[in-house]
Amino acid sequence: MIKYSFFYFLVLLSCVSLTQQDKGSADYGFELGIYRYNRDSVESPNPRFAESIELKRDNSFIYKVRTGSFIRLELSGDWQIKGDSLILDGYSNIEETLLPKSCNAQNGYLFDVKGLDGYPLNYSLSINDGSKWIRELHGPYTLDSDYKVESLQVVTSSGLYSKRFMIPSDTNCFEVKISNKRYFKNEVWIIRENGLQPIGFDGKLAKYYLYKEDK
Repeated sequence: MIKYSFFYFLVLLSCVSLTQQDKGSADYGFELGIYRYNRDSVESPNPRFAESIELKRDNSFIYKVRTGSFIRLELSGDWQIKGDSLILDGYSNIEETLLPKSCNAQNGYLFDVKGLDGYPLNYSLSINDGSKWIRELHGPYTLDSDYKVESLQVVTSSGLYSKRFMIPSDTNCFEVKISNKRYFKNEVWIIRENGLQPIGFDGKLAKYYLYKEDK
């Protein structure tokens, strides 16, 4: 009797395991595997651009992107599904910050922009959701006092946008530290019927999809 009970237990355990393995395609509404950028689906493709993401059954992912001859990046993290959204979180603990700092600027705003390593970098500023741009900067920048700044994004020379910072009204001097590399932190991609719609380097939904790679 004990042998039969143990046999039925093993059969039940196998069924549960198979059910969990099928969860990727049944419950999520799409297949796990590799999704890749397809140049043929874009009107004016960049021949040097490549992007892919591999969604694994253990809820981990590997993301790869190439934006030029020498700029290549590979990142990993965890994924989850919420409705029609794919949520991506990287393993690296990156935190971009905008902090008040003491300075002698009596009028206007001073932005001291640096990388997370503390070194200056080449950048542009997108102010108030892009209503004003200041381009090709390096090191601290002072903005005229006639313009009221409510929000700020830093754009690196490689085209990567920082998160959007809200500017407090009680100070006018800031140290801004941003990442000059792509990273994932609660990033939301959209699951479409014919693929995944990723977030671009500008922080907005891309105008292309990543398509499932055939096995």
